[in-house]
Amino acid sequence: MIRPTDPDLLGGVAASLEQTVLPDLARGTAARRQLQAAIGILRRIAFALPQRAGSIAADNADMAETLRRIEMSNLEFATLPDDPSARHLALQEMLSALADSPDDAVQTILTALYRRMIDRELTLLPPETPRKKTGAPA
Repeated sequence: MIRPTDPDLLGGVAASLEQTVLPDLARGTAARRQLQAAIGILRRIAFALPQRAGSIAADNADMAETLRRIEMSNLEFATLPDDPSARHLALQEMLSALADSPDDAVQTILTALYRRMIDRELTLLPPETPRKKTGAPA
């Protein structure tokens, strides 16, 4: 395994920015808020990156199975892209074509799918870190 890993690098950049650059920016400024947002994004990506491929694979399998269950058993899944991210988008497009279906059973199946996908996505969010308490607002 290559060290540092991509998540290690992203986390290190976030920590470095927080420790060295952030203290030099005046509280309440747009630049400080933008840097805080960038640090948060870097941490989120660093946390999610190791699990992202598995989450996309699970979504893809779940979406394909849902499409088969609904009505699309005649779909040619072999023509979908091999790249997992591109496949994910293609499957989402197929599902979006069913969004306005008047069939309550279809809507129930889609709602259950989207709940499962959201649950998987939520596992990719880092736990909240407590904010440091200071006398002045951030």
